[in-house]
Order: sequence, then structure tokens, then C-alpha cells
Amino acid sequence: MEELLILILQGAIEFLFELFGYLPWDFWWYAQPIDSKKEGGDNFSFGWVLFFSVMVGMSLGYFSTFIFPNVIIKFAWLRIALLFISPVVSGCIARVMAKRREIKGYICDPDAHFWLSFCFSMGLVWIRFVYAHRV
Repeated sequence: MEELLILILQGAIEFLFELFGYLPWDFWWYAQPIDSKKEGGDNFSFGWVLFFSVMVGMSLGYFSTFIFPNVIIKFAWLRIALLFISPVVSGCIARVMAKRREIKGYICDPDAHFWLSFCFSMGLVWIRFVYAHRV
């Protein structure tokens, strides 16, 4: 039972770390005119936005290894599972947040926010997986 609680807490801590790393990025893009369905005008090219999102996630993941040099999750199978689960869950949460903003009358594209969060999270999680020290 104790190991199950440790497993849940380690997964929650890793996910909260990732979520708090993404929030400033999401708030910055919240005010930007991105539209994943068309390109042109004053809008950013969506491909470059996704590339930039991956790079920012990778940078944050790399610099986080200086603050937290060891892995947070001790179970190897859970770290591997989070490589695939974290980006999808982060993207879904960002999409729900964007939908709520859209309901309140703000102009935003929930699909674009899904992909921004997915790419950011993918960069962060994969870099932490590669460079964090295993104990």
C-alpha cells in the first residue's frame, strides 16, 4: 500500500512540475493571435510556433536538471509511461482551458493550445528523461 501511495505522489509531483512550467507559456500564447487552421497576415506560422514550443520545453527541461538533478520518479516503467502519457494529458488540459476561455468570449483556438501544450510537454519530458540522473 505504501508503494502505491509513493507511486501516486511521484507521478503527481512530476505532472505538477510540468504543469507549472507550462502555465507561463500558455498565458503568453493566450494573448497571441495563433490560428492553426490558416496561416498568413499577422498570425504566426503554426509550424514555427510548435517548433518554438518544443524548444522552450526542451530548454526548461534541461535547466530543470540543474535544480533537480535526480529523477523524481524512481520507477523506471512509470518514467517510460510518462514519456507518452504526459504530453497527451497536458494537451487535453490545455484544450479544456482554451475551451473555457472560448465559452467566456475570448478568441482562442483550443486545438492550437492542445498542440502547443503537447509539444512543450514532449520537449520537457524527453529531455528530463535523457539527462536526469538515476539514483
